[in-house]
Amino acid sequence: MRLSLNLTLLIFSSFFIPSAVSAEETCGDIRKLDGDTVTISDCDNPFAADYTGVPFNFSIQGQELENDVTIIIDEESTDDYSYDERSFSSYTIRLFKHEEGNFEEVDFEPIEPEYPNTDETIAKAEAYFPEGEDITAILEAISSGDNDALTESEEDMLYDFYDYLDGLYSDWSLPAVSIGTYTMVFEEMVLCVSYESGGWWQQIKEFFVPVAYAMYCTGEPNTYAVTFTISNAPPEPEIDPLLLEYAPILYFHEGEVYFPMDVETFIEDSALWSKEGIGDTLEIDDDNLTVENFELYIAHNDTTDHYLAYSDPENAKSINLDRAKEKYDDAVNGGRATTTVYAYIMEDDYEDDLGFEHDFIVLQYWFFYAMNNWGEVGGRNNHEGDWESVFVFLDKTSKEPLFVAYSAHVNDGDPDIYALQYDSVRREWADVEREGQKAISYVAQGSHANYVSNQNGTHNVFGKNDQTSLNGRHVDDYEVEDIDTSSLFDYEGTWGADGDNLLGGDNGPQGPRHIDLTGQVRFEEPIEWAGIDKVTSVTLEDEEDTFDFTTQGILLQFETPLSEGEELSSGRFDEFINFGSNIFDINLLPQYWNLGTSLPNGSFSVSITLSYLTEQLEALGISEDLLSAFYYNPATNLWEPVATQVDTENKTVTFNTNHFSIYSLGELAVEETEETSTTTAEETEASEKKSLSSARYSLEPTPQVLGATTGTELEEARALIDEFESLKQQYLDGQITQIEFWSEVVIILNKLKLLF
Repeated sequence: MRLSLNLTLLIFSSFFIPSAVSAEETCGDIRKLDGDTVTISDCDNPFAADYTGVPFNFSIQGQELENDVTIIIDEESTDDYSYDERSFSSYTIRLFKHEEGNFEEVDFEPIEPEYPNTDETIAKAEAYFPEGEDITAILEAISSGDNDALTESEEDMLYDFYDYLDGLYSDWSLPAVSIGTYTMVFEEMVLCVSYESGGWWQQIKEFFVPVAYAMYCTGEPNTYAVTFTISNAPPEPEIDPLLLEYAPILYFHEGEVYFPMDVETFIEDSALWSKEGIGDTLEIDDDNLTVENFELYIAHNDTTDHYLAYSDPENAKSINLDRAKEKYDDAVNGGRATTTVYAYIMEDDYEDDLGFEHDFIVLQYWFFYAMNNWGEVGGRNNHEGDWESVFVFLDKTSKEPLFVAYSAHVNDGDPDIYALQYDSVRREWADVEREGQKAISYVAQGSHANYVSNQNGTHNVFGKNDQTSLNGRHVDDYEVEDIDTSSLFDYEGTWGADGDNLLGGDNGPQGPRHIDLTGQVRFEEPIEWAGIDKVTSVTLEDEEDTFDFTTQGILLQFETPLSEGEELSSGRFDEFINFGSNIFDINLLPQYWNLGTSLPNGSFSVSITLSYLTEQLEALGISEDLLSAFYYNPATNLWEPVATQVDTENKTVTFNTNHFSIYSLGELAVEETEETSTTTAEETEASEKKSLSSARYSLEPTPQVLGATTGTELEEARALIDEFESLKQQYLDGQITQIEFWSEVVIILNKLKLLF
């Protein structure tokens, strides 16, 4: 057969490469094995191919050959090609390697598979046929090469076996080729014949077919070309273009010393500790913790009660701010740490209070920092590792941006133990500062909380300030990596040391896939985390006067029904309020409602009922008797009180208005009644201080609790009570404000709640 094939190739085959040279354009040369060099005349189609691709199934190490594909191989060579011998025999094939714009032909002589000898064939036949089958005659036919004595049934069985054997040894191999980019050119072999009688033509056809593909010489042969790359390393995963288009720009404070970094460098500069059992156990020290063995450890262990210790890896529950800065700077200056953002694209949806479905494409951007050193710059806490995020929400159908959500501080609190739980900071796309399609996030110094605007550079967070700035580093030249391609994010422990602070403010956070402090995993339930499910916008189809937005905790009752075609929108924002020039003079809940309608302000009358939680009031020290609704007046940039009715039984506040804007609930600074004279805010605070100084605040655990409490828990409780006494004295002495005092008291109360 090989002789017939070679003879056919010699007599009847041709390989067409254009010889015309363009005087206007040159694109390199095609250099063939025979020494001939052809200057390329068509840069887009150097081999004048009729088709792009492969004319029959062809694979390299199990990977199908296609145009522009990258074939990943184990070593820097290829020796496992698979193709149909008969199809291969119908074409001339040449292989060219790309060399600096030229095409160098590679020796491409196929190697015929080594078929088994008779004994090996008999052994394979014995294994092929079912046990108990009498194959004596078949084995004799294989041994003698004579199957005349076989019955028709036995002959069919033998041919089935030969087909099976042919499948095992049909793959021809090609000489090893090095890593690089290649173009493989296939040209159909043309069998040209002249004949006057069908008999002579029939003899020729039987001689060559199926060795060669017979056809009339009615035109040029078809030529195929396929370009591919052979590599021994997988290519970088492609990032969805939407993730790149909307990747946010980070505006840092000029005093910021930590920036988003790759987690690989953090891992390799850390030690892995376990909190399982009594005390903490060092699992892998910082000299031996590599990305590879960290991934291996994750794959074979439950890492829930683990933490990565960065700044002081040799010691459990220890943070060293100076060493952290030194390690981070060394990694950056040495080129090991890269400015990296981790991204993820997904779909999410919700049904609003009126039953309308809303579908989104969610673009998640996660930023990892080696340290949160907020306490070092005047904030509340320091801890290793810091995961922050900005999410962009696109309409699924139109792909138009609708919302942006920013992470910041206690929006990851637990509502079961922390009454002032709230969502991320969420804004509509039209209200977001941006450069082109990239939203801007103002990153607070040390805490790395994300803010939608700079305001005056100061953002109050429970009596402590976050500082942002326009004058620091603006970062948008970071590397974007897809979270979904890395097993590192399967790690369930914390990215930072587990601190020994009773309040837990110095613990590292969990990673993106596992942060679950709000009742939702932010990574999997972004709509709930951002509070977008608390948004309803509708165009009325019928007259209607009452709208109960249950999810938002708001009831609207219009005096005159709204007409068909009118528009109404309502959205609740659960976040700390940082706008309004008198914000620090009012004790507002971290919650507000933004209402809108197509009706002009003043043209309608509506009763608005807002709900509240007693736990929220207690957390901020607000009395229900002093609770009031407040209206934000954008013209004056002031929060103004509204005449309010408080229903303490149903926990609602009701008021009437003829215009829509932003409303919130809080404590009046001045209380006025018909029976009593006006009490100033200073007098109210003085009265409260007198009450605090005259009696010990009731934080003592009951005797029943004491009887069920361990010695360690009791010591922790006593420490918390002493901390409260210290805070109380600072407040009485005027060293801290009322808001600062109550914010710290809330934390202490919640910690005691956990203990008992």
